[in-house]
Amino acid sequence: MLEFAKMQFLMRSEPNRTAIEKQLQDCFTQIQWPQTESDCTILTCTLTSDVPDCKKKALTWAKQAEQNLHDFLKVISVHDLEVFQEIFETVLQNIQNLTIAKPDGVALFVKNVQFCIQVVGHKAVATVVVKDIDDIIKKAVSDFDRKKKQTRETLTNFK
Repeated sequence: MLEFAKMQFLMRSEPNRTAIEKQLQDCFTQIQWPQTESDCTILTCTLTSDVPDCKKKALTWAKQAEQNLHDFLKVISVHDLEVFQEIFETVLQNIQNLTIAKPDGVALFVKNVQFCIQVVGHKAVATVVVKDIDDIIKKAVSDFDRKKKQTRETLTNFK
């Protein structure tokens, strides 16, 4: 089973989508991208009798096509960063100011219902973005705790 988040990243990243489609095309494969999380990714054989050694290639086609796709997906990582509901909007606003060095190498998916930010991309790029977002979350938590403490102290002094 392929992770939908990784497939979603590939579908939305033009250079990555083009690269995997080219890699699969080289092994006589066409990919049909899933439209929803419950859809399957379909690999279709494009071998024809015009291709030299087509019968021999047909014997190993499925294994080679799947292996190429899995090898491509191995370098992509998925990170789910959970955020407290109280600071979720603040974190999202701060993320908008985030500068990503290689934007084609990573994608952010916001899961509003779960209060989660999903970072999907090439491991090296995604790791840097995860650290940056984690720093934003920590700062937002610290600010929230400070304001909460300040409110408590104000209420105590008010009594």
